[in-house]
Amino acid sequence: MTVRLRLEFADPIPGTAGPTYVTLFDSTRPPNFAVATGTGEGREGALLDLWNTLTQRNETPEVIERAAEAYRRLTGLLPTSPA
Repeated sequence: MTVRLRLEFADPIPGTAGPTYVTLFDSTRPPNFAVATGTGEGREGALLDLWNTLTQRNETPEVIERAAEAYRRLTGLLPTSPA
């Protein structure tokens, strides 16, 4: 079974200060098609940045929900836009 929307994280090297990156890939598009990326402090921050990017770009509900669900699983909270 192929997963359509896949998240891939790039965490900083342990012991170094740096951001975490997350990329959302869509397997129905050309190989390695990145829908969007997010950057932040830890996976929580990166997922929140990704979710904000997707909502600001008016991506499809399915794509936005994939990022929201990953954030909810990690934090127990639904993502919210900065005030």
